[in-house]
Amino acid sequence: MDNTLQTISEKAEILIDALPYIRDFNQKIIVLEYGLSDVLEKEQEYLVMKDIALLKTVGMKPIVVHGTRC
Repeated sequence: MDNTLQTISEKAEILIDALPYIRDFNQKIIVLEYGLSDVLEKEQEYLVMKDIALLKTVGMKPIVVHGTRC
């Protein structure tokens, strides 16, 4: 299988698995704790923010709060 088709197929499978959760949490507030102990490299941080944007795109209402662990 072509590498591009494999990537598309993998992403489609992930979205199919996620559909029940997307439906259940549609229009719900999702609170995400993100704190200093979660410091990531720039690329990883970008991916986290991209995932949060996806939550908003599929109809959830993400709220990011600063959390610290003692």
